[in-house]
Amino acid sequence: MQVQDNCAFCLVSMKRRALKRLQPFRHLFHADCFENVPTATSCPICRSDVTVAESVERRANIKYSAEDRKRIVEAANKGLDWVQLAESLNVKYKTAYVWVSSGTPQALRRGGTKERALSDNEVAVMVQWIEEDATMTLTKIREKN
Repeated sequence: MQVQDNCAFCLVSMKRRALKRLQPFRHLFHADCFENVPTATSCPICRSDVTVAESVERRANIKYSAEDRKRIVEAANKGLDWVQLAESLNVKYKTAYVWVSSGTPQALRRGGTKERALSDNEVAVMVQWIEEDATMTLTKIREKN
């Protein structure tokens, strides 16, 4: 069972909640749901004996500043020790490695680079048409265009 799955007891999403994991079979429960399980000695899913119920901590994604990324990439491009710099800035090695591999000091814009289908002027004209005639359909707009 993955953390993105639902709770094995209440079947609600595991996102942003305190979790408990039953060992050795690794079933996940919300901490509140686990407290409501009738017996804590057997798993309510597979009825096996529970050896340990451990808490699972969900880590939030860490957002690094654009300046940190720029400093690490520039250090790598100059041949300096970017790994040590990443450690001093509390940036994980793998994250810094991806930045250095890309070679670009700034992150790419999210959402792709596809251009807008209509210009601002075309949108303004269509809005004006709709304000003049509220019954206008997409077919009429297409014909008018």
